[in-house]
Amino acid sequence: MRGDKERKCIDFVKSHLAFECCYGITQLDKKEIDSFLNDATPNKDSNAFPDFVFENGFIEHFQISSGKITKKGSKHLQEFNSYQNENKKELFSNMSKGDYSPMITSIKYSQHTYSNLSDSFKTSWESHISSLEKYTGNKDIGVFMVEYKDACIEMTENIFSNVKKGISCGNLIKPKQIDYYSLCHDKELLNYIYEYKNKIHYVIYVYNKGIEIINVRNIPELLMLIPYNYCIAGMCGTVRMDTYIPIPNIEV
Repeated sequence: MRGDKERKCIDFVKSHLAFECCYGITQLDKKEIDSFLNDATPNKDSNAFPDFVFENGFIEHFQISSGKITKKGSKHLQEFNSYQNENKKELFSNMSKGDYSPMITSIKYSQHTYSNLSDSFKTSWESHISSLEKYTGNKDIGVFMVEYKDACIEMTENIFSNVKKGISCGNLIKPKQIDYYSLCHDKELLNYIYEYKNKIHYVIYVYNKGIEIINVRNIPELLMLIPYNYCIAGMCGTVRMDTYIPIPNIEV
C-alpha cells in the first residue's frame, strides 16, 4: 500500500476539484481528470515509480519546500515536528497535573525564499522525470502531483518594473497580491514545466488552501493572461498558531 502522505494528498485533490481551479483545461480535459482521479489505484510496488496508476497513465506525487534543505531533509519539517512533539509533551504534562485548560502555542519559522522553492521544485521534478524515463508502463497521460505544505511564500505583482523611476502613478493601478504561492502565476516555473510538455500532460499543484490543475500543453495560453512578473518572497516572520484541547478520558 502507498504511503499515507500520497493517499492524503490525492484525497485532498478529489475533495477540492472544481472547474475554477483548472488552468488551460477544457471540458473534455475536466472529464478526463475526473476519470483518472477516480480510477487511480496505488502502485502495488510501494518502492517503485509511479505512486498511482490508471488504465492509460500514471500519477506521481512529490513534495517541495521553500525552506532550507539540510542533510537531514527539510528544515521547515524538522522545526514543525519538533514544535508538535514539544506541544504534546506539555499538553500531557498539564493533563497529568489535572490541568485541562486549552493550550495555545505558536512557532515562528526560519527564513523561506523563492530560490529555495524553485531549486526544490526543479530538483524533485528532474529526479522524477529520470524515473519516468525508465518506466515501462503506460505513459499516455502523465500527471505530476506537486505538494507545497510550508505556506510561507507570498507574491506581489511587479507592475512598476517598466515605469519611469521616481514618478507617482496615483491610483491608476494597484499591484495584485497573493497571500500564498500560486504556481499558475509563476512565469519562470510555468516556462520550465512547458519544456516537458511531451512527457507530462497535467500538473496538479496542491497547497494548504486548495489545488491548481494545469494542462501543460496550454501553458503558452496562460502566459498571455499574465501581463506582469511577480515578486515572490518568503513572508516576514511567518508565525503558526495552534490551539490544543485536552480530552479528559485520555490516559496520561
